Amino acid sequence: MKPAANPIAFNTLTGALRTTHLIFLLLISMLFFSACVPIGTRPPSKIPEKPVDVAPEQPSKQAAATAPKPVQPEPAEFNLEAERNALLENDLSFSRMSEEKGAAQAFYEFLAPEAISLSAGEPSIRGRDAIKVHLAAGPQGFFTWQPQAADVARSGDMGFTWGTAIFQSKGTEEKPGITYSKYVSVWKKQQNGGWKVVLFSSTPSPPPAERRQ
Repeated sequence: MKPAANPIAFNTLTGALRTTHLIFLLLISMLFFSACVPIGTRPPSKIPEKPVDVAPEQPSKQAAATAPKPVQPEPAEFNLEAERNALLENDLSFSRMSEEKGAAQAFYEFLAPEAISLSAGEPSIRGRDAIKVHLAAGPQGFFTWQPQAADVARSGDMGFTWGTAIFQSKGTEEKPGITYSKYVSVWKKQQNGGWKVVLFSSTPSPPPAERRQ
């Protein structure tokens, strides 16, 4: 007669077999997936790259030196002869106004405010207002002149005229007194493009008949 089987030992043996079976299946699965996806061929995980700040490129000194310069407009051509003629015409207009309105008014209108007068035998007079007062208080008569030549600086802002002058005094005598002189006027171009006298100088001269040829 066979001995009866122990149910507790049977159940323990069955549980151990099930556990061994599960471990075996797990090992088989791991080997299967390892064979399908080799470790060496797996793509490595990428680390997100940080943006790099790039400083703007500065122009080199050589590039700055070779950069084209803006084209400057050429200055207007200076016509020296035309400027001389314009100055002579101004001097003639000055003389005509002296004959028509008197020397005091003519000098006031054609002289610059800071003008200087240098006449022989008289102290220098500065300022057109003082020059006007001096001429108005002096001998009355007609003061006219004839320019002989003019010249203008290359800069175009300064020039001079020179010539001979005549002063005919108003007197009670039948024959008015006549005084001859030589003069030079220095002119300066103003901001508005016109010319004004900044220096007037005169010196006595003998009558034309007595002058040396």
